[in-house]
Amino acid sequence: MRVSQLLFLSVILYGQGLFAYVERIGLFIGNNEGVSGEAPLKYAVEDARKMARVFQDASHFEKDRIYLLENPKISSVREALSEISGRIKELKKDKTRVQFLLFFSGHGSAEAIHINGTKMLKAELDQKMERLGADLKILIVDACESGHLLRSKGGQVIDNHKIETVDELQNKGTILLSSSSRGELAQESENYKGAIFTHHMVNGLRGMADYDNNDEISLWEAYHYANISTRRENIQGKLGQQNPNFDFDVVGKSDVILSVLSKKKSRILFKEFRNTVMEVRDAATMNLEARIFLSGTDSAYFSLPSKEYILTYEEGKKFKATKANLTWNNRYIATPGEFHTLAKSEVYRKGGRAFNLDPHAMHYGFFRTRIGPSEAVNMVSGYYEIRRYHYQQSLGIAWGMGTSKGELLTNEMNTLRLSYCIERPFARYRLGQFLAGVDAGWYGVWQKVVDNRFNDSEVNPYAEDIKKVRRYFTNIYELGFPVSKEFFLPYGFTLAFTGHSSLFLFKDANTGYSSRLNFRPVIAAGYRF
Repeated sequence: MRVSQLLFLSVILYGQGLFAYVERIGLFIGNNEGVSGEAPLKYAVEDARKMARVFQDASHFEKDRIYLLENPKISSVREALSEISGRIKELKKDKTRVQFLLFFSGHGSAEAIHINGTKMLKAELDQKMERLGADLKILIVDACESGHLLRSKGGQVIDNHKIETVDELQNKGTILLSSSSRGELAQESENYKGAIFTHHMVNGLRGMADYDNNDEISLWEAYHYANISTRRENIQGKLGQQNPNFDFDVVGKSDVILSVLSKKKSRILFKEFRNTVMEVRDAATMNLEARIFLSGTDSAYFSLPSKEYILTYEEGKKFKATKANLTWNNRYIATPGEFHTLAKSEVYRKGGRAFNLDPHAMHYGFFRTRIGPSEAVNMVSGYYEIRRYHYQQSLGIAWGMGTSKGELLTNEMNTLRLSYCIERPFARYRLGQFLAGVDAGWYGVWQKVVDNRFNDSEVNPYAEDIKKVRRYFTNIYELGFPVSKEFFLPYGFTLAFTGHSSLFLFKDANTGYSSRLNFRPVIAAGYRF
């Protein structure tokens, strides 16, 4: 059987009484393995994780009421459903209304879903859903050939603005959403790392489907956004296009709330975009977080985890990009004027997208080092840095002074350092990155050596001549291996701590060329621009 994906949403509403409180329980199942002869899926488990995450983050589902099963056996699914049934019965004793959501992503057929070599027939699934006892039941199945489970009830789609969205059970009946029409196959996407319809459904629940800007995503809004976005994908090839369908048989006027957006959580506000396909990428890894379609509204909120993102869209032959930092602020306003114009060649390079919107930086640091045969010197440094996604290059200049006074000699030093460094990030995280690299440096050291035995000119009239004669200039060369931890601070500032291992090469007056190993800690503050 060819690997494909089909998602449909069945909402079954039972009971006519109105209760004061609603409890929500979710079961999310991702299963890459089907029955014999079916090729493993790639992203079924990831689909389940995404759906569980969005319902936990952007809905009323409490963490302890979410069950996530990854590649389970069918016995584990049955046990989970049995446990949930028991919890629902306990909740109903207090006349609590219960909403249950089941999401399954994996292999399937017209009559069953396939779980690790075993089939769960539609009749068994219907029976278990019936016996749960929940007032509101939401079933999402993302599997091959599941479009045959849809049935026409003669309903018709009405204007969304006529639906009253309330968090109470005022309907009963059946609502079905499918990711494609009968005979069509839904698909997974390598870019999305998941099913296409599911990707857009998740985006809708994160805020893109909030058409009336009330911070609530209803069932109809989520479906409408996923439907339009899936059609806009314009999938080509043997599988043809996907055309999601909406079918229902409902008595009542209220719509079902699937997601509630919190103003306290980080999100991006898109304003003044018309008919724009926006890509949202993790700034640390450049992985695609979301591909969203902006059209039909003046503004739209999109909820995301707190970190740094790259926003991009194409405008003719030009490529528009900007950086949205949600690490320290919970809201970023994106307008067309915030975007930089880049040539596509700057973005589409071998190995994928690899660009940096903050290509320059200045750093100012302090370190103490012992160079060559001399005493330790305190040095203040400044660096100009060219930053790229895969590497960073910097040119540095440092100046230091030091004096060491002994019983016989006083050594005064002025030191200039010029350096070039190249570093590569080897680990990135939300608040910064780790880097390792190599640098080369040159030191010019001016020394003034005073013989303390001749400090009194009255005793020795030649003392001044001796002081003037004993001046030295030394060239010292350095090969270094820095390892740094850089923190990203608000407003483009950075703070870095570096461990610097060095090999110095210099000419000693007594022994000729010599070398010395050195380790020094460095602290530096910077600004990216």
